[in-house]
Amino acid sequence: MVGNRSDMKFVLSSIVKRIEYTFNDRVVCLLHYGSSAFLQGQRINDYDLLLLLDSYKPNDLADIRHIIRDKRVDLTIRYKDDVLKKGLENFQQGN
Repeated sequence: MVGNRSDMKFVLSSIVKRIEYTFNDRVVCLLHYGSSAFLQGQRINDYDLLLLLDSYKPNDLADIRHIIRDKRVDLTIRYKDDVLKKGLENFQQGN
């Protein structure tokens, strides 16, 4: 299903609320990127999100599965410790 701008605001605000509730003060950053972040095009096909958490906890993936129910949402989890090990200048999504 393809959405419009008002749909995007609804989808993203509900995800943000659920992430805040679930991960609370563990959230370092939630980054919305990709074409929908820059409102390129008239229709929004998907939502690309990067969630940076302070550190790994065993239930993180299960918690994300409960939060993300919309198949248009692609959420990637990264951990602050891992990013800092590589160094901020060396961090790239996908590596």
